[in-house]
Amino acid sequence: MNPVGPAVLQTSANRVADGIAKMEGALKNAPASLLAELAAELMIDHREYYEWQETKSLAYSMCLINLEEVQTLWEYLGNTVTQFNQNSVAVKIAIAKTMSVLRKQVHS
Repeated sequence: MNPVGPAVLQTSANRVADGIAKMEGALKNAPASLLAELAAELMIDHREYYEWQETKSLAYSMCLINLEEVQTLWEYLGNTVTQFNQNSVAVKIAIAKTMSVLRKQVHS
C-alpha cells in the first residue's frame, strides 16, 4: 500500500505562477550582465503582444488554461506592450514559454 503524503496533495492550480516562481529561483544567482542581455532579448513588439493576448483568450475559451492562469497572464501582459516589457526577466521567460506552448495547442 502506498500512502499519499502531503507533498503529493500540494499541487497548484496555477501553472503560470508556478513557472514564474521556478524561473525566479533559477535566475536568483545569475550575473547582472546575463540578466541585462536576456532582458533585451525578451522585449516584444506590438504584433507579438497582440498575438499573445489572442492566444491567451483562445486558450481560455478552449479550456486549456483555467481562470487563475488566465488572470495571471492578464496581470503580467498588462494593458500595453510597454507594461509587459517592464517585467522581470523571470516573468518574461515564463510567459514566453507559456505562450509558445499555448500557441501550439491553440493552432493544432
